[in-house]
Amino acid sequence: MWAYFGESQNVPTLRVVVYTPDRPSCEVNRAKDMKMPPAAAWAGIKVPAECHQVAIGSGTDYWVYTYPKFGAMGATDRDWCLKMREVGAQTYRGWLGECQPVGLRLLQ
Repeated sequence: MWAYFGESQNVPTLRVVVYTPDRPSCEVNRAKDMKMPPAAAWAGIKVPAECHQVAIGSGTDYWVYTYPKFGAMGATDRDWCLKMREVGAQTYRGWLGECQPVGLRLLQ
């Protein structure tokens, strides 16, 4: 899996992760998120310059929900994951997974 992490400049407790099965799709999504939509501007999420290879497993590092055929996204806190999923459900016309805890480890 490939992931990028974002940290809020405005909300100290908000750290997010997005991960995808391969680097090209991760980089495409990361590039899109470099400029957050106006509705998300309040969070002030800073997106890094590149994706990193990660291992996903059991744990509670992040709470994430899945997008079919895409990967997953979430936050370090379950409540933030639920809020992100709610917003995602308003714009995505398909099924979204429930927020689940995962362990995440950088491989690079």
